[in-house]
Amino acid sequence: MSTDQISELRAGESAESSPPPSRLRRFVPTRRFVLRWLAVVVLAVCGFSWLLSWWSPVPVRRVTVVGASEDLVAAVKKAAGSLEGQALRDVDVDGITASVVEIPWIQGVDLAIQRPWTVAIVVDERQAFAQVEVENGYELVDSSGDTIRTSAKKMKRVPLLVGEPGPRVTALAILNQLPASLTHKLRSVSSGEDGRTELTLRGGTVVELGTGSSIARKAEVAESLLPFKPSIINVSVPERPAVTGELKLPRANREDEE
Repeated sequence: MSTDQISELRAGESAESSPPPSRLRRFVPTRRFVLRWLAVVVLAVCGFSWLLSWWSPVPVRRVTVVGASEDLVAAVKKAAGSLEGQALRDVDVDGITASVVEIPWIQGVDLAIQRPWTVAIVVDERQAFAQVEVENGYELVDSSGDTIRTSAKKMKRVPLLVGEPGPRVTALAILNQLPASLTHKLRSVSSGEDGRTELTLRGGTVVELGTGSSIARKAEVAESLLPFKPSIINVSVPERPAVTGELKLPRANREDEE
């Protein structure tokens, strides 16, 4: 068999094995087909978004409280009332917000819808800035001196304001001017009738600030002397600080000496 005959035979076999031209037709979506499917998708998205909005007739399945400490969650839910089973569109957002924000411990509140059909009460909890000892325990106050609530026990890591009501105002004003690096070490702030203020740190060191002037500078100088662990630091005149007690070199200095 010649080479030409072999080529013709293979070409014939290829032609017989090839599918009919009709089987190779590709589906080409028309413009009308695409527009119809786009309309279906848009309607589905809009419908689902509506079911997850405040206009939805779907009942509330769950209520959560976000941003509140554990002992405050029950009070927030009680103020909000019973929401489970209500349609989302029937939830009185403004009324619940006004009711929850009346809790002294709360300074802001917002309602949000979480999936699936859960109402989240997001609260901004007021933080205790200082505390004052009273007859039945301790009053927790914010930075402006307003009472947040009363606690039967003294709170840890919250400075105690010591002194009569008048001097306590001075102590609070000075506390507002101290840097966070120093307030985190505070045990108490005490002011006298003469306007002179003392800070007692948790380690036992007493910082004598004197009057309420140049507080930022006095705090800076006092912090620079804390590594020496004095019993008393007097920064009434920050340019001429004085320390009392058996001083200890900071560890870095002791290592340099060795």
